[in-house]
Amino acid sequence: MPNGWLARCATSSPGCEPVNTSEARSKPGHVQASGPLQGVTVLITRPADQAVALVDLLQARGASTVVMPLIRIIDHDVDNALRSALGQLGAADWVVVASPNAASRVAPMLHDCPAQIAAVGASTAAVLPRVDLTAQRQSAHGLVEVFPRPYAAGTGAVVVVQASGGAPTLVDGLGRLGWVVERIDTHEAVPLVPTSADQLQALRAHAVLFTSGSQARAWVEVFGTTAPAVVAVIGPQTAAESEAAGLKVSVVAADHSLAGSVDALVGFFAR
Repeated sequence: MPNGWLARCATSSPGCEPVNTSEARSKPGHVQASGPLQGVTVLITRPADQAVALVDLLQARGASTVVMPLIRIIDHDVDNALRSALGQLGAADWVVVASPNAASRVAPMLHDCPAQIAAVGASTAAVLPRVDLTAQRQSAHGLVEVFPRPYAAGTGAVVVVQASGGAPTLVDGLGRLGWVVERIDTHEAVPLVPTSADQLQALRAHAVLFTSGSQARAWVEVFGTTAPAVVAVIGPQTAAESEAAGLKVSVVAADHSLAGSVDALVGFFAR
């Protein structure tokens, strides 16, 4: 049965009509479980091959889900560049990884790398073989705030692994701390344009959940600033990028992970 928020939504917003989730690409025809998100439809915009874990988490809490990928990830041919850069690092140097997609590319090369490893957030850290530093405020700015300085300016090396088109926050911030920074872009997020039918279906969802700024920017390219009643994001960095794109963010996960994002939605709809 709808909770208090859904009851208010049902009387005030035509965008809160339920969506037929049997058309969701990642898990068609699922049977919705009972739980705190029962009666809530959540739109997922992650790449299709990365959506299943989030679908499972949401459905376990009772939500209906619709998967409408707004980006696809294209890998760059940088394996040789990565191996060369990592091979020059010593124990006092660092590898800084900005996203789970970047982590999946560099992780196999880190087992024998003597450098220390930093991850921007918990989701990124989970993909890496080991992590020496993450920030409590899981964002590029948060990591720069807690990052150590080198023994002497210009003597320590950092390899930053991230997406092309990503913000220069890490490179600029670590450079100001005195590190010699090399950035390697492992991939890019290419926007996708959903069909007209998928676009109509998307706008009927109660909430949309963005797990990266590139998803939010891709949303605005298709829909402008029109969005479901609730816009949820995985953390403050995605929130900032979403708001910069013109969207009004309703929910920011305190634990910047997929599970934390689902918990944040549960908390919001329980109000």
